[in-house]
Amino acid sequence: MRKVLALALGLLSFFGYDFRVFAVDDDGKTVKSGTSEYFDNQKDAEKSLAGTGFFSSLKPFAFGARQTPADIKIKIDIPNLGPGDPHKNYQVILQPGHFGRTSGRTGGAGANVTEQELVAFIIAKTAAYLIANHIDVLTIPADDFNKTGLHADIFLAVHADTAKKPCTTGPSLGYAKGSSLLGMHSIGFALATSMGQTYADFKKDNFTVGEHEYYAFKFITTKGYGGLLELGELTCPAVETALISNAELIAHNLGVALKASVEIVEASEPSKGG
Repeated sequence: MRKVLALALGLLSFFGYDFRVFAVDDDGKTVKSGTSEYFDNQKDAEKSLAGTGFFSSLKPFAFGARQTPADIKIKIDIPNLGPGDPHKNYQVILQPGHFGRTSGRTGGAGANVTEQELVAFIIAKTAAYLIANHIDVLTIPADDFNKTGLHADIFLAVHADTAKKPCTTGPSLGYAKGSSLLGMHSIGFALATSMGQTYADFKKDNFTVGEHEYYAFKFITTKGYGGLLELGELTCPAVETALISNAELIAHNLGVALKASVEIVEASEPSKGG
């Protein structure tokens, strides 16, 4: 069974809406809640990051708009965007949700920005951060990537939700049975702390199924972590405003988390030459 680990990124829990973590088998059956691991391992997660400089690399949440809808809507060049090389292993593969589609499932929209615009902005900034920190990154569009098979330490797709009844959904994340949970615990704890929160502020995990079936998973083999992050609900005005104004902060902290994730994956690999 191919292992995929979703990054537990509690970036927006400070707005009080549900953050969902769930584990599922490849056949779609729920196998366990991440509640116990997620809440009980905070001390181990903190120890794993202590002394690395990770916490000082995260930018803390602060009130006040930094990005506006106009900033998000400007067409942005996404670094290293392309179909990918199936003969290469990338450290990180990123995918902005629905990016490049002009028909069919093009993504949702809020009152001020579309899902494609928001996640393209965030992924572009995240990719730039990783590249500046010497991480080998590929960004892929929604459809025009190499479906003969891509390889990476980590794969992360980033989306944003919409709902017919506003303010009824929240950020969500899924991962498959068999994944190592250390990276998730460490990253979730660190990012929650960077947003002024602790594990105690997270909502209890919820069983659900569906996100494990994300179509790109079957085309990308990962050594360690892979997942789908739903940032929040664009049709909820307060959440859309928060996502827009904090988009660059979210991108930075995603970059910090992914860089740490690469280091976790590579530290777990046997050293070359024995």
